[in-house]
Amino acid sequence: MKFLLKKLWWLILIIVVILIIVFVSTSNKPKVEYSTAIVEKGILEQTVDATGSVEAAVDIDLHFQTSGQLIENLVRIGDQVKRGDSLAILKGTKNQYQLDQAAANLNQAQANLQKIIAGASPEDINVSQKTVDQAYVAYKNAENNLIILSLKADSDLAASYEALVKAQADLNESKQSLGDTQNDQNQAVINYTNLALTKTAIALADSEVALGKAKEIKEDANSSYFGLADPQALNDESLSYALAKNLISTALSQHKATTINSDPETITNTINAAINAVSATHNEISNLYQVMVYTYPSSNLTSTDISTYKTAISTQLSTVAADLSTLQTARQNLLDTRLDRNSNLNTYDANVVSAEQALAIAEANYNSASATNDSSILSAENQVNTTKAAWELTIAQLELKTAPARSYDVTSYQAQVNNLAAAYNLAKENFEDTNLKAPIDGIISKINFDPGENVSATETAVSLVNDNGYKISVDISETDITKIKLENKVDITLDAFGDDIMFTGYVSEIEPAQTVIQDVIYYRVTILFDEIEQDIKPGMTANVTIHTATKNNTLYIPRRAVLDKDNKKIVRVLDGDKIHEVEVQIGLRADNGLIEIISGLEEGETIVTFIKEE
Repeated sequence: MKFLLKKLWWLILIIVVILIIVFVSTSNKPKVEYSTAIVEKGILEQTVDATGSVEAAVDIDLHFQTSGQLIENLVRIGDQVKRGDSLAILKGTKNQYQLDQAAANLNQAQANLQKIIAGASPEDINVSQKTVDQAYVAYKNAENNLIILSLKADSDLAASYEALVKAQADLNESKQSLGDTQNDQNQAVINYTNLALTKTAIALADSEVALGKAKEIKEDANSSYFGLADPQALNDESLSYALAKNLISTALSQHKATTINSDPETITNTINAAINAVSATHNEISNLYQVMVYTYPSSNLTSTDISTYKTAISTQLSTVAADLSTLQTARQNLLDTRLDRNSNLNTYDANVVSAEQALAIAEANYNSASATNDSSILSAENQVNTTKAAWELTIAQLELKTAPARSYDVTSYQAQVNNLAAAYNLAKENFEDTNLKAPIDGIISKINFDPGENVSATETAVSLVNDNGYKISVDISETDITKIKLENKVDITLDAFGDDIMFTGYVSEIEPAQTVIQDVIYYRVTILFDEIEQDIKPGMTANVTIHTATKNNTLYIPRRAVLDKDNKKIVRVLDGDKIHEVEVQIGLRADNGLIEIISGLEEGETIVTFIKEE
């Protein structure tokens, strides 16, 4: 009994010690506090706010998009014009010549493409067919002559038979070589096709990552001094980003629809589309690097930040450049392998034909040897073989003319058509820039140049007064100007009327030249009223909200909940008392600190926006 009590005492003591250890360890654990938000679905809106003043008479200064000599003013001061009416024309002889030349080049390329697709003309095929018929008659005549001479000839049957056996063996060997080569070459094409499609997928994936990184850097590094030293570089980067994004989307769609069993033209087009997309991505990353080079450090964007972005951009640039080189090599290897296959098969086909011809000769020699040893038999056999070869040659020439165009030839001609079509569109756009058109309805108030004078793109050629009589001019910072487009809807309040009375309008003009206010770059934007109240007066202070983008029925969360991790956008999701990370794809950066979620989350989920440990 004492032994049992003593054992029980030790057991109780051990349990107490364990409880004390657990209590101490849990009490020392840091307390975690976090803020949360709910994934919601609704309307997201992106706006730009500004303040300006009402000005009397909407006097719009119009500029040509290019410089040149004024040929004709199509209006006079006081004329009333409609939106889209032509007002003045610059000398466009060079532009017209370039447009005509581009059109002629495009027409020629299209004609060449149709010619290669159509193949030989019926007249040409008819001539070739007659040549085949004549060669066949000559061949048959030679055979008949051989038969006549064979009746008189006696030949060494044994020697001729030996030649026949050898010719048969050569033919069998040629056919075996043809079959082996065909299998090897077809497998080589399949292997290089698989490799090219794999490299295409890798290159497009890397380009998507690079473009995503570029977008992330632009959004994070966006400040008043972003690309300030070279606005053209900033503009070039914006254009190259849009182009690369579109080309990648197109290339991904083509690649998704392309398999190893797709026809060669489709596979080649898919690889070419990927090369164009990767090349455009390389150009975009290079342009972004130039923007960073021409970006001044500031409190919002330090030199360290810029250096970090340059390093990240250089890394992506190296990856995309390597992918582009690899993909171009894979494409060339595939094209070379296809060409080698056709060339080798043609060679072995020719060997088989040659072996068949040799067998035919041996057979003729054997037959003639059984009849006669007269030298005239050999001459007759040679004549048969010559005419037969000539006949087969004419057949091959006819088949070549009637065969469809090779896919890579059509692809090459189609690429030439596409390049010249782009040149034509550019020439057409340059020609249209010589025609100045009215952006709104109104009355001509000023004409600054006479025919014969030179006009630059920065000079006002014609001024137009709108019938409404009032406008609002506001200065927009360079960080917001890219969001604004012509015809954007605008909400307007006037201090004189109070915030309860709302007017509406639209963006009618965006000046291309910048305005520097206290060392900060702004761009002048003109807004027109949809309707004018009689009580509105010039000089009234106007507060405007420009609606630049809207997304309906879309998921959104607070922007601060999105984190960057391993080149991915991460959101922390709260599930009960556990937190796990989810990769998301973001979209529109909206007002009120909200951001669109394209994928990765569902409506109603709880996410963590902030974590604090004590």
